Amino acid sequence: MKCINKKMNLLVLLCTLIFLLTGCIRTPEEVVVDYELSTYDKSLFLAELNFQDLCVTLGDVNETGFPNVNTIYGGGLFDVTNQKVLFGQSIFQQMYPASLTKVMTALVASQYGNLDDFVTVSPNAVNVSPDSSLCYLASGDVLTLRDLINGLMLQSGNDAAVAIAEHIAGSETAFVELMNKKAQELMATGTHYINSHGLHDENHYTTPYDMYLIFNAYLKNAELAEIAGKSTYSLSITQADQSQREVTWTTTSLYKKGEIPFPSNYQILGNKTGTTLEAGNCLLTFAQNSINNGQYIVITLGAEAKNIGYETTTGLLESVDYE
Repeated sequence: MKCINKKMNLLVLLCTLIFLLTGCIRTPEEVVVDYELSTYDKSLFLAELNFQDLCVTLGDVNETGFPNVNTIYGGGLFDVTNQKVLFGQSIFQQMYPASLTKVMTALVASQYGNLDDFVTVSPNAVNVSPDSSLCYLASGDVLTLRDLINGLMLQSGNDAAVAIAEHIAGSETAFVELMNKKAQELMATGTHYINSHGLHDENHYTTPYDMYLIFNAYLKNAELAEIAGKSTYSLSITQADQSQREVTWTTTSLYKKGEIPFPSNYQILGNKTGTTLEAGNCLLTFAQNSINNGQYIVITLGAEAKNIGYETTTGLLESVDYE
């Protein structure tokens, strides 16, 4: 994550200079805010204070009381309520996101599209690997953009991802340009997309911290946040011959399916899973503590088995000192 590393190195230098010149110690977050306001044109990042409401870290974090995690490639635990990184492993290292990509697909679709628009599925959209996760759409199917985002986030349909991309931008290639633009706006500078679904490409990658930035932005959209928390979604699809097909899509989250218990004293408000051979098992979780109402984002990337991501997520959440 070259850009962030350079920026953070500059931050350390600035902290030192401020201490020498003023004789006072300031937090890294305060220095970042002042530096950005005085140095950068606001339109560069499309935000007045880029770090004002974000969890910020200069590197990996392993606070006392958290388990040592050696079963995932990288990840993080982010205290959204108090804007603090509680745990971070390989937090700025580039990794493959698999279907976690679809969080950005949904975010861009909601920004540029109307969720009530009707979408006609093209032959190209259904021409994706039959061995990958699908909503089993057919060419000529008509459904709303809202329907497609539900299929994208719950059933993780790669066909839904392409259908969304083509509807919003005319082609998947053009849509991916919007995805990369949005990543830069969110300061997710260690992220680069090649497609809208997350099937493997060596030039398609993210970092644990970037995934936090992207998922955090996604959750600020109330309807998208609600979709991420659903277990099922039922709809009626108008087929090419004008007949109706009744469909129910089911979440890929083992938490939401009831196959893995929620962490003690937590509600799981949202999940997104992703798996490829190269990326391993990836999991995004949005959770709320039922005692102090604190909200947390947990990211695990590269777990060797599906259950490991959940076990790691549960272990991290249950290690939080929330009282």
